[in-house]
Amino acid sequence: MLRFPLLALALLLASGCDGPVGAIDRERGVTAELTADGIRVTNEFEEAIYVAAYGEEALATAFIPPQTVEAPGRALPLGETVLLRFSEEDFIRSDDGFYSVTWITVKGSAERPVIGPRGSLELRR
Repeated sequence: MLRFPLLALALLLASGCDGPVGAIDRERGVTAELTADGIRVTNEFEEAIYVAAYGEEALATAFIPPQTVEAPGRALPLGETVLLRFSEEDFIRSDDGFYSVTWITVKGSAERPVIGPRGSLELRR
C-alpha cells in the first residue's frame, strides 16, 4: 500500500523542471509564477488586464515608470497566460532574488480612459 504513494511522489519530484521554480503569488484572480525562463502571469480576473514586471536590480537602480492609460504595460486578455522572459539587458534578470509584478485595468471610453482596479504581486526566490 505504501508503494503507490511513494512512486507518485517520486514521479512528481522527477518531473519538477517544467513548473514553477520559485514563488507563486495570487491576487484577485491574477497569478504570477517564477519559472526557469521568466515570470508566467495568468489572468483569471473579471476582465482583460495590463501587466508590468521588474526585478530586484531594476527596482533598486532604474527609474520605474508608473503604469498609465497611455503606457499600461503588456496586454493580457481574460483567461490567458503570458511568459515575461528573463533578459540580462532588461528589467527582469534571471539572477534577481525579488520580482514585482503590477497589473491594471483600463476603464472608461476611448476618449476618456481611466485606470480601474489594480494590484501587485511579489515573488522571491
